[in-house]
Amino acid sequence: MAGVGSTSQTKRIAKQVCKRLRAISRLRIVWTRALASHVLEQGFPFSDHIDVNSIDCSELEYRTRRAYQLGQFWLDQKAIPRELAAWTAGNSATGVSDVRFSPGHPDWLFTVSKGIWSMITCWELGGRGDHYKRTRQLAEWSPRQTLITGIAVNSDPGSEACLAVAGRQEIEILTVREVEGEDRFAFHTLQTISTPFRVMSLHGDMLASSDDVNETHVHNWRTGDYAVLWGSNEPSEHNFQVVLTPNCVFVVRARSFEVFPELLLSPSNQMSVSGYTHPICRHQFGWIDGVAMSSQKAIQPPATSTPPFSIVLRAESDDPWSSDVHTLDLFDLEPNPNYGGHPAHPSISHDTVSYPPVSDDDAKLPGSAYIFPPLHRTSWRSARGHLRCTDILLGSHGTAIWVLPRPARNLDLTALDVHASDTQGPGGDSTREALVAAILPGHFKDNRQCVPGPDNATDVRTLCTYEGTSGNWTSVDYDEPGGRIALGDSQGKVRVLDL
Repeated sequence: MAGVGSTSQTKRIAKQVCKRLRAISRLRIVWTRALASHVLEQGFPFSDHIDVNSIDCSELEYRTRRAYQLGQFWLDQKAIPRELAAWTAGNSATGVSDVRFSPGHPDWLFTVSKGIWSMITCWELGGRGDHYKRTRQLAEWSPRQTLITGIAVNSDPGSEACLAVAGRQEIEILTVREVEGEDRFAFHTLQTISTPFRVMSLHGDMLASSDDVNETHVHNWRTGDYAVLWGSNEPSEHNFQVVLTPNCVFVVRARSFEVFPELLLSPSNQMSVSGYTHPICRHQFGWIDGVAMSSQKAIQPPATSTPPFSIVLRAESDDPWSSDVHTLDLFDLEPNPNYGGHPAHPSISHDTVSYPPVSDDDAKLPGSAYIFPPLHRTSWRSARGHLRCTDILLGSHGTAIWVLPRPARNLDLTALDVHASDTQGPGGDSTREALVAAILPGHFKDNRQCVPGPDNATDVRTLCTYEGTSGNWTSVDYDEPGGRIALGDSQGKVRVLDL
């Protein structure tokens, strides 16, 4: 009987221990410290928009576990993404020209399809744990007998506005709301701005748009105030990206990279040529057909509150005699320790101020918030070939995503596209496009000792290819803290991948 009692007592004690451990595991302090030591100190992706102190403990536990899992994915070279959802958003005649996650609505995905006219659709992805099988269409919107020439998702998750859409000589600021008294959602226009410019970026109430030559407008779409950025006159330039920061504005075009001073907006009825803002720094990368620029989180506390930036670009080349091997190049833009702010801002209330471009010898000019020119850090090899999806996605925690094209076919004067090149990406299939991922040097604590370089297999790896989609990917988007990738193709198919 003594043995039986002893066994029963052991089980009871074990049960009590399990209950206590379970109770301990639900304490906020446990997950707060786990987040700090196992995620943030390791440099793993975690959303800047989450107020850790305002979410409940179960949500904190979920997000900490998810961020740690995502960090382990990036450190495991053999890890591959899983497909969470796949559906048809367009058709074989229109395809999907854009896919965009919504920072303000983590379970929303916007797609743009183009037929006779353009159509934007908002999709609601399924909840956690069900692999997004319940994906449903929330709302759709068309700009009425015109084609969409540009779209920007609001990067501020707290803003009422969801999208800025350009078309029909105007830009519309859109939101998606539930229709009162009905079980459905609809797009609503918050503001319309008359302009032939293409939309470039949207952050809160600040909208950036640009032409393809040298002019960029920055609007406060609520108040109507705006500023005009007047760049160098480079005809036929394509504008890739406009990045708004507290200290300056970056404008990246096909041949030039320009930095403008911090903005001073003026009412539209007071703007004149004397209020145009000129660049304080300018650099040329040569012709490029894809570029991404993003501020970077440092694992160690920075010496300045101004964040460094990284730039990843793909050079453009139409030379059929050039090598089938090209590169993607990484540049770093470091904060200028001598920066003391700009003494004046061009506006109608000041005399015209012209900031001369900074030369390579004036890299630490006090008027520039960043050291120029950008420093070349490393390169990754890439095949040269026709690519419909030239987007490069770069996150603030040092991870990047892009599509690797099939290698170009050998060309000569008597034969075209006869033999495929043997060149391919890391672990890729030379007959199909591949989704490629990279960790930038210096990011992720366990990865900091890696030696960067085009032959370093630990830097870049192929995530996936798909049968039958060679040459058909038209759009890609990447949610770094969420660990999700969306792909759209020319057959109207959309896929959502989870890392």
